[in-house]
Amino acid sequence: MLHPGAPELTPEQTFAASLRGRLVTRDSPDYEQICASWNAELKKHPKYIVQARTNTDVIAAIKFAQANNLEVTARCGGHSLRCLVDDGLVIDLRQMSMVRVEADKKIVHVGGGAQLGDVDAELSLHNLVVPAGIVSDTGVGGLALVGGVGWMARSYGLTCDNIIGLDVVTAEGKLIRVTADNEYKDLFWGMKGAGTAFGIVTSFTFKAHEFGAGAATVFGGALIFPFPRAQEILTKFNEFTKTMPDALALYAVCVNAPPGPVVILEFCYNGKEEDGRPLVQPLIDLGPIMQAGVGTVPWTTWQRAKDTLAPHGGNYYEAGLNLNELSEGFIKKLMEAFPRSPSPQSFFLLESNGGAMSRVPNDSAAIAWRHAAFTIVFFAAWPADTEAEANKAWLRETRTSLMPFHTGTLYANFSSEGTAVESYGQQMLARLVELKQKYDPTNFFHVATFGNLLGA
Repeated sequence: MLHPGAPELTPEQTFAASLRGRLVTRDSPDYEQICASWNAELKKHPKYIVQARTNTDVIAAIKFAQANNLEVTARCGGHSLRCLVDDGLVIDLRQMSMVRVEADKKIVHVGGGAQLGDVDAELSLHNLVVPAGIVSDTGVGGLALVGGVGWMARSYGLTCDNIIGLDVVTAEGKLIRVTADNEYKDLFWGMKGAGTAFGIVTSFTFKAHEFGAGAATVFGGALIFPFPRAQEILTKFNEFTKTMPDALALYAVCVNAPPGPVVILEFCYNGKEEDGRPLVQPLIDLGPIMQAGVGTVPWTTWQRAKDTLAPHGGNYYEAGLNLNELSEGFIKKLMEAFPRSPSPQSFFLLESNGGAMSRVPNDSAAIAWRHAAFTIVFFAAWPADTEAEANKAWLRETRTSLMPFHTGTLYANFSSEGTAVESYGQQMLARLVELKQKYDPTNFFHVATFGNLLGA
C-alpha cells in the first residue's frame, strides 16, 4: 500500500514491482549487454526484457504484454533469430535453469532456461544422458520444442521424443501441465516439434538413458582429409552410414583451415572403445592427413568440442536441406559451391540420421522429416557487418542449386530459408493449425520459429 502523498505507480512500475525477477528497459544501464546475442546478425531492440525467475513472473509478463498489445518471444540460449523482438517483450528464461535428476527413475526435470551443458553436467554425475544438440550453450527449450538432433539421436531418438511432460504458460497466462495422458494430450503432440507456437515452457521432464559404455564417456574423434578428396570421402560417408549400428553417429564437416579447405569425418560411438574402434577402422583406413582426439572422451568434453566452431558474437546465417542419398551429382555441386563462399569462416555440416530417431511412429510428434537419411546445414559466417549480403547470397544460391536433391521436408531449427510447409507437410500443418486455433486463437505466440501457423 502506498503511503499518503506518495506518487501513484505507473503500470510499468507496478509490473516491475510484482516480479521476483527483474524488468529490464531501454533505460537500464546494462540493456545493450543483455540484448547482446550469440548471433550478432540479430539486431533487435525490445521495449522490455523480463528476467524471469518463477512461473509467476512468466504469467505476469504474458498478462502485461496482452494488456499493452506487445509482441512476445522467449529467450534461453539465444541462438534463434527470433529470440528478440523489436519494441516488444522478451521473456528471458536463463535464470530458470534448474536441473534435478531422479536417477532411480531415469528422469530429469529441467528448467525452461537451462542450456545443454547444464543438463549434460548433472546427468553425467549419474552416468545418464538425454539426446540433445552438439553445442553446449544451446538452450534446451529452443532445441527440444522443435525436435532436437545430435550425437545421441541414433541411439535414443530426438530430444522431443524423450519429453515426458512440460509446464506451459498459455496465451491466457494460465500454467498447465502437458503430458501424453492428461487432458492436454493433443497439445502434447504439437509441443513436440512446434512447441514455440503454443506457449512458454517453464519446465521440462525428460526420460534419461544409460551410456552404452557404462560410464559418461564416448569413443570419438575426427579424421581430416584434404579438400581435393571430398568426392571420394563423401561417397564413402554415404555408403558407410547405410550399415552402421545405432550406437554410432557420423558427421562430415567442410571448413577452411590453413593452408586450405578440408573435409572432416567426425564419429561418436556410444559404447566402449574396444567395441567402437573396429567399426570405424574402415574410415581410418582411408588415410586421413591427420587424426584429432581419437579415443575415449568424457561426454561433457565431447559436447563442448563444437562450441568454438561458431563462437558467441559472430555474424551467422544458416539454412538446411534433408536428403535421402548423397548422390554423385549432389556431392559434385556441393564441392563446387563451397570454395565460392565469400568468407573463410563459413562451413557446412552433414549429419547422418537414421537409427532410433527414424523408428519413432510418425504420429508421436509434429516431426515430418525424421525419416530423411541425412541433414545438411549450410552455415554462412563472416566477421564484419558490411559482408552480410554477399554471404547470405552465397548461402541462398548454394541451397537453391541443391534443392533438386531435397526430400521436401526440413528441420525447423534450420529454417532461415525454409517454410512451415517444408517443416511439417500439408497434413501435419493442418493439424497444427487446428491446435493453434484451440490453444492460441488470437495468434499471440507468432514471433517464435514457425509460430505464425495461422499465417502459414
